[in-house]
This record gives sequence, structure tokens and C-alpha cells, in this order.
Amino acid sequence: TIDTRAGGDHGTVDVTIGRKIGANSNIFASGSYLNEDRANGTPDQTNSTALGEGVVGANIGMGKFGSLALRFFADVQTYHQGLSSVAPDRNSESLTDLQTVPAQGLGSSAVWSAQIFKRHTIVVGIDDSENLGASQDHKFTQSMGVTVPNGATSAGGKQRTIGVFGEDMIQLAPRWLFTLSARVDNWSNYDASSVAYPPPSS
Repeated sequence: TIDTRAGGDHGTVDVTIGRKIGANSNIFASGSYLNEDRANGTPDQTNSTALGEGVVGANIGMGKFGSLALRFFADVQTYHQGLSSVAPDRNSESLTDLQTVPAQGLGSSAVWSAQIFKRHTIVVGIDDSENLGASQDHKFTQSMGVTVPNGATSAGGKQRTIGVFGEDMIQLAPRWLFTLSARVDNWSNYDASSVAYPPPSS
């Protein structure tokens, strides 16, 4: 009798606004939001995700000096999950864990490209991002048939990535394109932590 229908509901919204500046340049801003709720077969076994993203950017035409593309972005997301222990006869369940996983990210990129000597298209760029993530778990147990808190765990950390790259696209002939490219990334994880809390005293 504990079994329920499994399924999910989700919705998304996307918005973009832009403006042309001059003959070969424009600026824009865009945003999106996703919300999803899922049922996993019992009343306590559910999870959900909420995700929001935003980007602002500019594409700048510089005539014979090529073009420059700039981007700045941010995202925020949260994941919720409920876990339970189901009785062998599948007629009851007890909550074991409520988990929340928040995460945030920031980043930017700049890409310059230009055609040189008619046959060469050069692309040079740099991008960076920083992400923060955490996991918060609230544990539960059964005591005399009643679900009671049984401690909590909080963990998380940060990650930073910086990359530089370059590319040369060479038009050898009308039907032949030769490309040379390279990219170097540097990333680091830091400020990691994990803290466990004992059960609350009565």
C-alpha cells in the first residue's frame, strides 16, 4: 500500500533581449529558469531541481582588426531529495534522509577572431569560471514507531577553472581546411569541508 505512481512535472522559461549597435556589433542579455519535481514511487521518496541561469554579452565588430565576443554568466541551482526505508511488506516506510544540494557558479569569456592573409582565420580566447557547491543532509531514525532526527552532515567546496586557447584555420583549397588548435586549463579545488553534527539532545 506504500507504492504510489512514479512520474515528474517540469517547466522552463527562457527570455532574451538584444540590441544592435552599429553595423557589426550587438549586446544582449538572456535568462532561463527550470523547475522539476519528481515522484519516485513512495510518498517520502521525492526529489526536485530548480535552476536559474543568466548571461550578458557583447559581439563587437572591429573592422579589419576582426571581432571580439564577450560573455559573463551566472547560475544558481538547488536540488532536494527525500530518502526512506521501505518495510519488507511494502505497506509502510520511514524517512531516513532529507538532502539539499545548493550550487552557484560565475564565469566569463573573451574570444577574439580575425581573418589574416586571406587564408588564415585566427581565434584566441580566455575563459574562467568559479563554482560553489554544498550538500546538507538531515538524518532520521525510528524510535518507538516515531521518526526522530538522528544528526546532520554538511559538506561542500569550491572549484576555479581558467583556460586559454588559440586556433588557426587555414583554407588550403576551396574544399580543404586545415586547423591547428591548442588549449591549456588550470583548475583547483579549495575550501573543502565536511562537518557532522551529533543527534540533538532532548
